[in-house]
Amino acid sequence: MAEGGLAAGTPLLSRVEGVLSTVYVEDLCRYLEFGVKVEVLSLNPEDYRVKFVDVKGCESVNASTSFKVGFRGGGFRVAGDYGVYVVNSIGRIVVRNVSRLSRGDFLVSFIRMRSGDDMDRFLDPRITYSDIVPSITCWSHEWYDIVSRSQSPVLKFMKAWGGGRPKTEDPFKAKLSKVKRKPSRRVKCYENHLQAYQEAWTNRILGFPTSLVKWGSKLCVSTYYRGGRSRDLMESIPSAPLRALKSILKGSRQSAAVKYLMIHKNIHTISKRIARLIVSHLLCGGLTVGSEGPVIEALKNSILLAFGDLAVARVAEVEGAPYEGPAYRLKLGGGVGVFAGGIPVLLESSRSGL
Repeated sequence: MAEGGLAAGTPLLSRVEGVLSTVYVEDLCRYLEFGVKVEVLSLNPEDYRVKFVDVKGCESVNASTSFKVGFRGGGFRVAGDYGVYVVNSIGRIVVRNVSRLSRGDFLVSFIRMRSGDDMDRFLDPRITYSDIVPSITCWSHEWYDIVSRSQSPVLKFMKAWGGGRPKTEDPFKAKLSKVKRKPSRRVKCYENHLQAYQEAWTNRILGFPTSLVKWGSKLCVSTYYRGGRSRDLMESIPSAPLRALKSILKGSRQSAAVKYLMIHKNIHTISKRIARLIVSHLLCGGLTVGSEGPVIEALKNSILLAFGDLAVARVAEVEGAPYEGPAYRLKLGGGVGVFAGGIPVLLESSRSGL
């Protein structure tokens, strides 16, 4: 394990005796001293989903330096040269000492995409976590082309039968026009920073991207609700693992999503929405016979990234500074790493390892 640990003042979303709460790591360790049951969010390496796991212990260590890592919409600080998880060029999640991080590296965060029923199961401590295997229905070899086009099937159906677009005087359309549209983004500011952290984390659990920014003494949370460029930028994964599939993508019939990847050669990330279409294209008959080796490993990693809960945050800056005080290492009863920080980022724990 790398030297150092979580810096004092690092927030974590936890379940304290079954109650959802955002606490600082030093307070979490005090709960453990009194025998309180505490759970934190970790990564399931089998399917790249996030889950709550028991905290079995907390070790306090000394550190003399700290590193502050900034990324779009957030940042975090660790004490000492602690381990941080990143996604490498073939989509594998690996530990890297924070001092070795470079601008452009991909940190591991999460944005879950789940239904309300699944959210109840996820947050209820009485229900045991169970894996939910993503399913892909391939009702035709061209389904991915259909869903990636901009025109909706409803409009296509209407045009085919001579209906055209609905007329503006249509009473049903007129009724719909009076319905107030939900905002695509909401910003809430808090004097209590723990409330801001909890809002940022829980909205990500609900499936909505969030970012943090300071405004005077307040901490403001931006939550993105509707699809669009802003949401695609935040709910994204590295494009490199998909580009490693170039040999099999070129040898198969290309969907609109595959063509997008091939045309935009300079993009470093790709939205999970498009990544899922590309992976589905391969799994639904686009995979050429005889593919093996590093290409198949990149494909497996791309499937996990596209259909799991993970999203990446790209490193913008890394700064070192002196540090005084204790650092904290958590010992977990399962999972890989621990999600910590104002915007959750996967950091090393005593059980870490993929």
